[in-house]
Amino acid sequence: MKSAITFDYAEKKIILGAAFNKKASREGTPEFVKLKKLIRDFEGYEIEVREIKKPTHKESYRGLNYQLMEEYITIHDNADEIMAEYKDIRFKREGHSNRFPYVKQWFLKQYPEFNTSNIIDREELNEIEAIAELDAA
Repeated sequence: MKSAITFDYAEKKIILGAAFNKKASREGTPEFVKLKKLIRDFEGYEIEVREIKKPTHKESYRGLNYQLMEEYITIHDNADEIMAEYKDIRFKREGHSNRFPYVKQWFLKQYPEFNTSNIIDREELNEIEAIAELDAA
């Protein structure tokens, strides 16, 4: 765990953790008093809040849920087989606390081409299904 306060003596900076900074923003809190003392003791130092570095290359698949997975599975050729496997995995993971991440990982292995730009809204999915039914007839 990172320290609430760190010093960069070369750059003359006092670096605060986000939680400490939030508490220090309220007058009368112990953190406020401590920060006030630091500012007095380290005159000329710049105050900076540490930022969490988030990986830019990581895809989080925001918006992906069970329903979307099921809809995405149905538009593929071997939908019956994959859906049976999907339901089996979901059933087996039902009692686990990390069930969604596990199912999501399985889904992404089945469909490595899936990304957030593949997310289809319900209207689009209904149109695709209607076209597929017309083509089949």
